[in-house]
Amino acid sequence: MSCIPSLIRLAEARSTRTRGMHKTEKGAERMKKKVSFIINPMSASGKTGQRWPSLAPKVSAAFPNSEFIFTRSAGEAETLAYKAIQDGSEQVVAVGGDGTMNEVLNGYVKANKSNHDHPVSIGLLAMGTGSDLCRSLGIPRRFEDAISVLKQAPQDVDCGRVTLGEKVRFFDNIASLGISGEIAKHFEKYGKTGAFSYITGLFKSARAYDKRGFSIDYRSPNQEWQHYELPDAFIAIIANAQYFGGGMHIAPKAIMNDGLFHCVLVKSVSALEIMRYLPSIFRGNHLKHPPFHDFHASEIKIKTTVPSWLEVDGEPCFQILPNQAVHLTVDSARLSLHLAQGAKAVHKA
Repeated sequence: MSCIPSLIRLAEARSTRTRGMHKTEKGAERMKKKVSFIINPMSASGKTGQRWPSLAPKVSAAFPNSEFIFTRSAGEAETLAYKAIQDGSEQVVAVGGDGTMNEVLNGYVKANKSNHDHPVSIGLLAMGTGSDLCRSLGIPRRFEDAISVLKQAPQDVDCGRVTLGEKVRFFDNIASLGISGEIAKHFEKYGKTGAFSYITGLFKSARAYDKRGFSIDYRSPNQEWQHYELPDAFIAIIANAQYFGGGMHIAPKAIMNDGLFHCVLVKSVSALEIMRYLPSIFRGNHLKHPPFHDFHASEIKIKTTVPSWLEVDGEPCFQILPNQAVHLTVDSARLSLHLAQGAKAVHKA
């Protein structure tokens, strides 16, 4: 935590220098696109905050008219992204993990519902524990290469909308219900400690996982409603992109600009079966095995027989009670997103 005050002082000093520029310099600066970097210094177990002082000059060189805004608490990136857009930012970049990106996404969607007269795009500098979205977007892990992606023209892609009663949340990567929701709650309590934390969390949560069933109604690509019962449910994946859980290629057919979710259902499996299927899940060739069932849908409603947590982009979102139905829909072309050319989860525009 000690790195946060010094990082904030660095950002404030940088802003002061910008405000003190000569008038002609300020006029030239206005001609450049304003870019806001929303930085979660605690992502990757605090490594983002430790690394940022050495990375900031590279960002400033690539984006002269940029500002660095640091989060101080969980959930704050959403508010900061919303305010940055309202204040005239034309590009907002999440610096952190998939959870930080989700918060920026929700701030972006909220701002786009308000009145502002300039186009806005969002991007990601992945520095979190899992960084699953960057795999689908083709964003390189090397920092300098990732910055170059942010300078490319954005592309319109879909996002998912989750509705539970009056509550609404958006996601760019994956929403899921079942064992993954319990893992997300485990991480919320104990934190993530590294690349293999999802697998260790999987086995810990599986031991305490209560048997449950899912009742599923979904709108298929031909617009017809279908019904599916999963009486012994392990997990239900509703995927806009392809990866989750620190590199698991769980939804290899997901395309982020086709107007559809790739849904993957998994029936209850033993710890031994989990071990058997994990290699194929990481490779993305698991769908041929018996526990897996997949389909495409533009809309899906799920009921559960026991209280179950829904996670979105790796973070616990809503607890679904047995008398409730969670409703997920695709918002087509909702996001203007910076991604690499040839990204596997996006069709060429």
